[in-house]
Amino acid sequence: SFYTAYQGHVYQFAAPADSAYKKIADLKGQKIGISTIAGGQYPYLLATLKDAGKSVGAGKDVEIAEVGRGGPALIALKDKRVAAYSASFVDMMAIELQGMKLHRFNEGPTSTFISDSLVATKESLDKDPKTAIGLARAECLGSKSRRRTAA
Repeated sequence: SFYTAYQGHVYQFAAPADSAYKKIADLKGQKIGISTIAGGQYPYLLATLKDAGKSVGAGKDVEIAEVGRGGPALIALKDKRVAAYSASFVDMMAIELQGMKLHRFNEGPTSTFISDSLVATKESLDKDPKTAIGLARAECLGSKSRRRTAA
């Protein structure tokens, strides 16, 4: 990787701060909401559950339910239809902006993933460093622009 947009990862895993769920293992037997199984948050959640140990595993000790983003996810958490939620940091911020405080599970190797990286072989970087620099600068400017428009 020659450029990383986020020093943390895009996907997160959380439960309402006032719930009894403080560790991933506490979720055994519970339903976990996810924004969509069509994106990267699904393999992230599966890896996070696997890293939590043998007591919790997708399809074994927890059920994963697609609940959507924003309002629908907030309602699923409020109504206790799901005990926890996995989605992007933007989805988590949307829930918190509506007044629900979240406790993020920061356990295991998945809690320190980096994301949104540009990757190239050393050979291609050595052969054409200007292209890599241009791509990184464009991504950096694009990230700043996306942050401004999201705010």
